[in-house]
Amino acid sequence: MTTKKHDFVEVEFVGRNLGNNEIFDTNIPAEAKKIELEITNNKPFIISIGRGMVVKGFDEALEDKEVGKKYTVKIGPEKAFGKKSAQLIQMISASKFKEQKVPVAAGMQVNIDGKIGIIKSISGGRIIIDFNHPLAGLDLAYNIKIHKKIDDDAQKIKAIFEVDLGIKDTNITIKDGI
Repeated sequence: MTTKKHDFVEVEFVGRNLGNNEIFDTNIPAEAKKIELEITNNKPFIISIGRGMVVKGFDEALEDKEVGKKYTVKIGPEKAFGKKSAQLIQMISASKFKEQKVPVAAGMQVNIDGKIGIIKSISGGRIIIDFNHPLAGLDLAYNIKIHKKIDDDAQKIKAIFEVDLGIKDTNITIKDGI
């Protein structure tokens, strides 16, 4: 049995940065423990292929694959978290932070106007903040196992609620096909 676009599938995965081979994401508890990643949802990860529920390269890699097999997929930045953009690196006056009485340090994560960034440097009253995704510009690899196709409509709806809307533990009942 092979997968196709719009199928709902249950997957397990490990995402690695190819530059340093470090795991950055997984839904496998044993792998998560190795990197001190707390997995709060031990339920299977169900996605709809081609719907953009995961990065593009991961999504595309799920098409035309055999259920039950393991795959390793290498993904360049353009199909992962994008290329680094110089426009997303900004210089902000240190006085803005002083006015708010916010201490700053290089490497610190900040939220400015709803955008998350990392302070790269502080000097001469200026702070350089990188608002690129932390994995932007990196080549990645995913080890993926497709456990099964999901045919149950209630499970499909739950997956959309969880991934797209962040609503977990929904109790969905379908009556009379509706």
